[in-house]
Amino acid sequence: MVKNDLIDRYIYAVTKHMKSAMKKDVAAELETIIQDMLEERCEDVAPTERDIKVVLTELGTPNELASKYKGETQDCLIGQPYYSLYVYVLKIVTVCISGGMLLAQIMAALTSHTIWYIAIYRTIGGIFGGILTGFAFVTLLFAFFYKKGIKVDGLNDGIDNLPPVPQKSNRISKVDAIVGIVFSVIFTLVFLVCPQILCIAFVKNGVGVYEPLFNLEYIRQTWYFILAFGILGVTRDSVRLIDGSYTKRVMLVTIITNIIDGVLTSIWLLNDRIMNSGFFDGIEQLLGTDAEGISHVFIHYNKVFLSIIILALTINCIETVVKAVKYSRQ
Repeated sequence: MVKNDLIDRYIYAVTKHMKSAMKKDVAAELETIIQDMLEERCEDVAPTERDIKVVLTELGTPNELASKYKGETQDCLIGQPYYSLYVYVLKIVTVCISGGMLLAQIMAALTSHTIWYIAIYRTIGGIFGGILTGFAFVTLLFAFFYKKGIKVDGLNDGIDNLPPVPQKSNRISKVDAIVGIVFSVIFTLVFLVCPQILCIAFVKNGVGVYEPLFNLEYIRQTWYFILAFGILGVTRDSVRLIDGSYTKRVMLVTIITNIIDGVLTSIWLLNDRIMNSGFFDGIEQLLGTDAEGISHVFIHYNKVFLSIIILALTINCIETVVKAVKYSRQ
């Protein structure tokens, strides 16, 4: 049996986005086919690099071969290798939206003392509307990738441009990408649907009062910022999920989305209207004379929050660049 890095890279590129069970079967079958073709071509002579390239070229590009195994045609909105990932991401987004909307509406009903049947109506409507919105966004995103021919690393390239089989340290965990998508969806839902759940509860004049941390009017007026944060996050982590390793594309997408994210976050959080002054009154009501120092901290909470976000985005960029450069040198 001929062991060669080019063969390993070719098989990796073909099977990269297949399901685990199918991936093993296809990899084993491809290995056998390639070995048989090399044996037929070279007989008793050891195959050269050129022989291997000729055989792999006869088999077709990784994308062509992967499509054959999937029975894929071009006459569809989203084809392979994107379709499997599209369904995967769509399931994640749907579950997040359903669970997030349910929790958000329950919390909103509790904090606003909404009548139960109105709360149920809003919950069902919110979940349905959220799922439709999520479905539309994810579908448009992956349809754009597919129709514009945005390449999945190595699938559409020639034999000379196959990606290396990434080392374990250079692979992007599916769990990490999924967690990123989940966080983006939940963040968007919380701030669009029920930002009032981020609040402080206290008793004033014998009546229970909820004071939100943020100015709800400002949050509702700047909904487009919140939506942009969600779109940027889902896009960034979808690309990470698609490529599965720290490629140059992952690096570029991460840098671009993080820069845009940082700029928009700065504009959004540095507005003096974002914090709710009633929240600080609530702290003083709860803690009395000890509240002055804590209130002072919360007055500048938007700046603290911004600093944390900028730091996280910067670390993410640096880590991605370092790993992408390392991966490109394999």
